[in-house]
Amino acid sequence: MKNNNSGFTMNDGAIIGNTTTNGWGGGVNMTSNDGSFTMTGGVIEKNLSTKSSYADAHGGGVHAQGTGSFKMTGGVIRDNVAAYYGGNVSVCCNTFELSGSVEISGGKLSNGTDNNVYLQSNQNKKITVTGELSNSTPIGVNMDNPGVFTNSPNTNYNDPTKFFSDNDSYECKLANGQLRLLSSPYFTVTLLPGEAGGSSMNDYVEGGTNYTLPSTVSFTAPAGKVLSGWSDGVNTYSPGEVVDTSTAGTEFTAQWVESVSAPYTLSDSYGDG
Repeated sequence: MKNNNSGFTMNDGAIIGNTTTNGWGGGVNMTSNDGSFTMTGGVIEKNLSTKSSYADAHGGGVHAQGTGSFKMTGGVIRDNVAAYYGGNVSVCCNTFELSGSVEISGGKLSNGTDNNVYLQSNQNKKITVTGELSNSTPIGVNMDNPGVFTNSPNTNYNDPTKFFSDNDSYECKLANGQLRLLSSPYFTVTLLPGEAGGSSMNDYVEGGTNYTLPSTVSFTAPAGKVLSGWSDGVNTYSPGEVVDTSTAGTEFTAQWVESVSAPYTLSDSYGDG
């Protein structure tokens, strides 16, 4: 099914056993700039995306591209195949939102490699988790350049047990509130909230000892205050500063200062009248 510059909602029914030879979306193909696809139920299963130009075949179940949106709050996308990437879902669109009871499983490439959700990371495509996920089967994720793969405004919904990496070389971890694919070796950095209270958060360093301290965090700031830096107990560092954890350690506490509003300028000029 092709969705071009329009809205399509799938509440029930099935899209099964289709093949596209144009390389885009064996089940659903979103090619528009303004279109949307919302899936609340139904099944997209056993579809195939292929093309003579092998590298262009993607999105066996759903291919979503352009500036449109794909929102999935229910239903099943499973056992679809693409020749190159995105066995079940290929995400090249503006937003891919997930919440509720969803299943995305069993997606593969034509060579038999597991490939469920492909995020075009060279275009910075991510998953926005907009509500609690209740899926019992974790969702496999693939990226060109593994790293952070969610951009959820409410980080409480980012549950690492609901996702995994289709590539065994990577692990899914919760890092500073967002979900991330990590390669080994890596080690853990602990971020403490300080005056903000609440629980600590983990972040990670891959392949070295340098760590960039976060400029933003998902801690709830104390009333009227903003993040001003990080302390290792001896030194205080600026947000965004790169530190060598071999000397600074791997535990940093957030520092907070009063937020300063821009001053008002008063004028003694009342006009000509």
